[in-house]
Amino acid sequence: MKNWWILFRIGNTFTRDVPGHASVRQLDPMWIWKGQWGLDAWPNRLLSAALFCWTLWLGARLGHSVVGVFNRRADAVFIGVLRGWRDALARKMVSKDRRGG
Repeated sequence: MKNWWILFRIGNTFTRDVPGHASVRQLDPMWIWKGQWGLDAWPNRLLSAALFCWTLWLGARLGHSVVGVFNRRADAVFIGVLRGWRDALARKMVSKDRRGG
């Protein structure tokens, strides 16, 4: 791999570490490639929103969530709210189907 290299962030500057050569202090290794999108790009936001919705769905289905790490009673209340939302959404979808669209 002749053209292989990694950028290392040191403070606010970047240095290039080329294999086989002496390099400066190496902190915070980062992989950088052509075509990389930013952290606030729409694919990251879409993935984050999808994963958040999935965790809410899992919490309502399984009966426990991440809130349980902090407080079991708060988790029970949170799951009750999630299940209420899920049931209300299901009733709304069923009534919409019965009306014909």
